[in-house]
Amino acid sequence: DRIVIDWSRLDLEGQEEIDIFIHILGAVIHDTLCDVFLGDEMPLGEAKKIFHERLDSLRRHYEKRV
Repeated sequence: DRIVIDWSRLDLEGQEEIDIFIHILGAVIHDTLCDVFLGDEMPLGEAKKIFHERLDSLRRHYEKRV
């Protein structure tokens, strides 16, 4: 699956907010990879599901409200 960020749909003002968003996105990716490869070694399908749920939550938080 390919994930594309449409920056125009996100409510980010200025470089500092973009940096924070990217940092949080990196944490989501890191946490999901740790779930897959460390600890209980979560199955890839389950990790994809959780990853997409986390991305949806992040999108809902940062998406522009019209």
